[in-house]
Amino acid sequence: MKEMSKVPAHWELMEEISAMAHAKGTLAVGNGDVRDMNEVREKCVSYGADGVMIGRGVFANPMVFSGRDFSVLPPKERIAILLQHVRLFDEFWGTGKNFDVMKRFFKIYVSDWEGAKDLRIKLMEAKSAVEAERIISETPDTLLAPRQSSAGS
Repeated sequence: MKEMSKVPAHWELMEEISAMAHAKGTLAVGNGDVRDMNEVREKCVSYGADGVMIGRGVFANPMVFSGRDFSVLPPKERIAILLQHVRLFDEFWGTGKNFDVMKRFFKIYVSDWEGAKDLRIKLMEAKSAVEAERIISETPDTLLAPRQSSAGS
């Protein structure tokens, strides 16, 4: 508990934990440092876990539960998912929660392509879902183009 998120999860202990839990008729569920469904399956098999919880891994891959890899999506698809997230935030929270809470997700959705930083800077200035949608709608397609890969990389 003292370690919190400062060190990698101790999966090496999970096999023993699973055995102890199963001996008492209890399910064993592991947690920590899991980023995709393949890793969930691997950890269940390797450590005898009955399940795996995913927490911060969703910030690296918001599509983790669908089994898709978010990092391979082109910018326009990422932006479409961001828009859906912004709209759901607005629908659910309305004015009940400050829109700044939503901004922590912008780097997840808007990164790893040529114009991402410029768009993210603009989005950080948004005060509402409506403003974020306006900024995105005014973004030229040139800022939503995937990185050009150079030969040999």
